[in-house]
Amino acid sequence: FGRDDKIFLSWKEVANRIGDLIDEEKYLGEEEIKEYREKQEAKRKAEEEKSKRLSSLIGRVINGAKYILIRADEGVEVNGVQIFITPEDGEA
Repeated sequence: FGRDDKIFLSWKEVANRIGDLIDEEKYLGEEEIKEYREKQEAKRKAEEEKSKRLSSLIGRVINGAKYILIRADEGVEVNGVQIFITPEDGEA
């Protein structure tokens, strides 16, 4: 391609190409690669933890309305809101 040739890529194509270059260690320096891998691992662990928490949710449909049951022994995030269930007086 010459300097004046134009190439049009979608953001998805750009992201995939950058990902390929990172995997081939042709995009980032050594320290940046280390940071990138650490961030990717932290992201993977966070997603795994979120998946574990969400697996404790059980969906139900009652009379056409959707409900979720949440285990009461732990806090759960639902639609970005942290939910904590506390026992009523006399319960423990």
